[in-house]
Amino acid sequence: MYNLPAGKVMTVTSVIRCQGVPVATLVSSTLARGYYVGQPAAFQRVSGQQMSIMLYSEEDIAILESKQWFYYHEDTATRLQPNVMIEFCLDSEYRYLTDTAFSSIVTKGSVAIKSRTGKRIDVGTVDFQWSAAKGNPVIEYLERHRVAMSATLFGDGGYELTALSPEYATK
Repeated sequence: MYNLPAGKVMTVTSVIRCQGVPVATLVSSTLARGYYVGQPAAFQRVSGQQMSIMLYSEEDIAILESKQWFYYHEDTATRLQPNVMIEFCLDSEYRYLTDTAFSSIVTKGSVAIKSRTGKRIDVGTVDFQWSAAKGNPVIEYLERHRVAMSATLFGDGGYELTALSPEYATK
């Protein structure tokens, strides 16, 4: 539950299972016009948020590795290399202090390298917790460096187009 200028938004997520296996997820949101939830009780969860970034240079890699919320898996021998697509799958929870500020933010998730053949190699995790913030620095960083994710068109992984290098992306 969280507030918009028009009123309170309530979102309910349901998972439909067949013989214990999830087959569908239903998300329903309702706006209660003119009704508002008290800020200490207001929260929002965002699950399964997927973003991809392209690391073009050693500098890009060093910047990502310097982030306090990025951790390599202890047992991984794989390190990031230039011209590699990195996929993030994140879950975030926001607790509101006011309509425009958060009393706490928690973002956790996985980090994987996606090869040109579509193979995913898990290399690390995201673990971010913060109090009293205006925005989520993890999401803001990823949105600034985000590249479009391609859909898998074939059951065996198929082929995908990779991101353009920065000098061609603005043309």
